Amino acid sequence: MCCSKCNKGTDAEADDIFQCNYCKEKAKPEPRCKFDVQLRDSSGDITATIFGAQAENLFPINAQKWMESTSTVGQLSVETLATLYTTDEQIIQLRTYQFHTATTTRCKFNVNSVHKECLATIDHSTSEPMLPPPPKKARKKLFEKEATSTPAEDNSKVLDRIS
Repeated sequence: MCCSKCNKGTDAEADDIFQCNYCKEKAKPEPRCKFDVQLRDSSGDITATIFGAQAENLFPINAQKWMESTSTVGQLSVETLATLYTTDEQIIQLRTYQFHTATTTRCKFNVNSVHKECLATIDHSTSEPMLPPPPKKARKKLFEKEATSTPAEDNSKVLDRIS
């Protein structure tokens, strides 16, 4: 369930009116889809979370139907899961969140956007795995004299020193 005003998650029951901890508004909880999905491309696979309208657009199930198909422990039935599985190709943009544990830093991924209509323009023979950009190199700082002098002045100074 989520707040009908800000879409943040809540533990409120379906017919309750509650005050949201995030937006501080009185609201009625609404069902909201949330799935952990396995995404795969030529570089490997990754697990990401997809929420709300994007989940409903990607899979043939809405939040209300999902609630009705879910067991008391929050698991979808095998029949429902079979209808959600797809091998269709989409372009999916992810957002990364880092979280820290006592011994390490880990990342989790949320689906930021899904694009089905762009697939015709992809050339799979030349596609490469998406890697994070390399760190930017520090720019060399020039002293004021170096930044304002012209090459002709520099050459004349060298010639004066030689003679």
